[in-house]
Amino acid sequence: MFKNFEKQEPIFGHLPHGYQRFSLEIGDNTYSGLLSNKGDIQWFHPQPQVHQPDVDLKAVESDIQELMS
Repeated sequence: MFKNFEKQEPIFGHLPHGYQRFSLEIGDNTYSGLLSNKGDIQWFHPQPQVHQPDVDLKAVESDIQELMS
């Protein structure tokens, strides 16, 4: 589904609303985003739901949440 998953430096990790950065590849495109401490994912631009409409984004986000925990 995706490849080259990379967990990056946390942002505001010392605060209750801290975020963990990540990046991954889907097809030929690289995407990155933030995973909040609550488990919500915010995608940076370009967003995979725009460029990869055939990909099950909920499954991708679920896999990201598992890899980040």
